[in-house]
Amino acid sequence: MAMSARKQRQAMGTARKQRASDGDSSRLHSLFLFGALLAILFVDDGLGVDALQHTPQTRRNVGERIAATLASLTVIKPRPAVARPEGVNKPELLPSGPVRNVIDVKVNFLTPGEQKRIQKLTEQIEKTSGFKLRVLCQSYPETPGLAIKDYWKVDDKTIVLVADKGLKGTSNILNFNVGDGLADILPTPFWSRLQGRFGTSRYWRDEGEDVAITNAVEAIAYCLQRDADGDVTGCTDPPSRQMIDAKL
Repeated sequence: MAMSARKQRQAMGTARKQRASDGDSSRLHSLFLFGALLAILFVDDGLGVDALQHTPQTRRNVGERIAATLASLTVIKPRPAVARPEGVNKPELLPSGPVRNVIDVKVNFLTPGEQKRIQKLTEQIEKTSGFKLRVLCQSYPETPGLAIKDYWKVDDKTIVLVADKGLKGTSNILNFNVGDGLADILPTPFWSRLQGRFGTSRYWRDEGEDVAITNAVEAIAYCLQRDADGDVTGCTDPPSRQMIDAKL
């Protein structure tokens, strides 16, 4: 009986050590996942149009990136290196002739008439505010890419709206490269809220890509108007459709 009791105590001690070891392993795994998620939130991919200049938004949806990382780290094991999509520089995809403020690269998000109307609006914005708004509709990697920077002479007073539904065709369609000269007039929250209002896949599927792009352009135009004192006061929140219609 004494021998049996001793064996039971030894078995119980071994089980407790195993549970403690499993707990430590579980905690280490959790810490590893947490660290990986933090890395995702603070390290930009640098893919596609984000290579033009600093942007207030990352190129891919943060939620998608977190989900992908969780899936890949469920079992921790060595992974082969995977090449990132490379930056694109295809000046041959730029239109010939006079410089256009609105370019649709084989995706037909905008009709020719819509392109002309947005072209006129961007010209008006530049004349009255001194800021440039340019629109590029594309499907990565079929894009002029870095060539657009020289084509449009992108500077710290330039906004480049890149309409792209992502590699899977399900991403937020609105992407922005914003010059530092607009930081006080249209701060980072404005752009994230504009994306959330007009750029979600649900919105452009229900309303159409052209409506999403046009609404975003007109919201920016609204916020770059001069007030009674001649100042461009900007916005922190995108205007409603009713506010836009009343002013433009």
